[in-house]
Amino acid sequence: TGETGAGKSIVIDALDFALGDRADSKIVRHGSERCEVIVEFDLTRIPTVDTWLTTNDLNKEKTCIIRRVINAHDGRSRHYINGSLVSLQPSLRNIIIVRLVWSNFIKLESLL
Repeated sequence: TGETGAGKSIVIDALDFALGDRADSKIVRHGSERCEVIVEFDLTRIPTVDTWLTTNDLNKEKTCIIRRVINAHDGRSRHYINGSLVSLQPSLRNIIIVRLVWSNFIKLESLL
């Protein structure tokens, strides 16, 4: 939650982009070579992601760092998980989103 104009939509759009939503070179700021978004997740709260990363030899620490870069010239993008170039699979995206929504639901329930 937050006041109008606080930047909530920008944060959600950046998270969607980092997790694989479609994007083209129009999102790159005019005059820049690329757009880069990095998100970091604490895996102590998302054990299913920790398991997925371990299974795919991508788990180096107790965090998951997802980085996406899109090139301004041709619109090509690259995904990195914990520093390794990957094809961001829908399964990982779904695991992260479901866990984030669930953990936020639990937080909301505790406030009621």
